[in-house]
Amino acid sequence: MEAEDVVWAPRKMVVVCGRRPGPRIIHLTRRANVVDLHEGTLLGQDVASFVADFDDRATRVFVLR
Repeated sequence: MEAEDVVWAPRKMVVVCGRRPGPRIIHLTRRANVVDLHEGTLLGQDVASFVADFDDRATRVFVLR
């Protein structure tokens, strides 16, 4: 994550508002299956962290299962 990013992380999701474009490594507090809420794509199974690409000033929502 970058210092300027805003993160909201209730128990079953992670929302990241990225101020600049580029990849982010997102570390989780517990292992989970990670799904992109808007695209419906599985980003990782039983992972402790994952990488997500961001466009300029983009917000992404990830569901943890």
